[in-house]
Amino acid sequence: MYNSTFDEIMALAEKRLENNSVNANDIVEAMMDRDSHNRPTTIINIFEEYYNVLDNKMVSSKNIYTTIKATIDTQKAAGFTTLILTFNKKDLSDCIKLWKLLNAYGKQSVEVEKHEKLNEYPTLSIMAIPLTLGGMYFMLTSSPIFWSMQASNITDEKENEIRLLFPPQSILYNKDNDFDPEAFAKLVKHEIALENMQEEQTREAAENEILEKEQYEREQAKINESRYDHGNRYSRTFDHGETKSKYEHK
Repeated sequence: MYNSTFDEIMALAEKRLENNSVNANDIVEAMMDRDSHNRPTTIINIFEEYYNVLDNKMVSSKNIYTTIKATIDTQKAAGFTTLILTFNKKDLSDCIKLWKLLNAYGKQSVEVEKHEKLNEYPTLSIMAIPLTLGGMYFMLTSSPIFWSMQASNITDEKENEIRLLFPPQSILYNKDNDFDPEAFAKLVKHEIALENMQEEQTREAAENEILEKEQYEREQAKINESRYDHGNRYSRTFDHGETKSKYEHK
């Protein structure tokens, strides 16, 4: 199944790259692409990075989050940029995981600010790679200053959208000059296969939940029916005894 999806994405990429000229707007537009199954087609990587306080050089970098389950949109106001990550309402596992990572990062940043003698400070870097541009182009940003989680539609109860606010001039759109087509194909197929597996598990869990609910309702119906029959028998016995008592009293 994932091979056909990969071929479809590559066909979309070939079409988008026909003019051989990609700018920031093209990358932003591609980050909103979906395949024929209405699934997002952008890989999102988040890195936890530490920088030296004195020379502002990176000390370490670790990938702590990867998903292909969200589209990314951008909004600009007063020089600030908001990234809007929208997840599928049917499976919010990656959305919740990201929300927890962001809150953990926020707490860690506050603790670092309290200790002036620390030599390193943490940042979060977010890289988005739209697959429909062949994996060669990306968006990169770091150190969100505010984030929130909400429903993508005001009429919905499920919160499936995370918004991150970034300061001016903190968003970079660029081309990967060290792009490796074979490694890219392997990565994409892995992510799509993983997504398919998770979707299948979610579907099976939903089906099992429905079956368990139906079984429970059938069992409750039998219990209620049994109680009703028992109640009727008791009522008939009581009525009969009461009538006889009145007759004998007379």
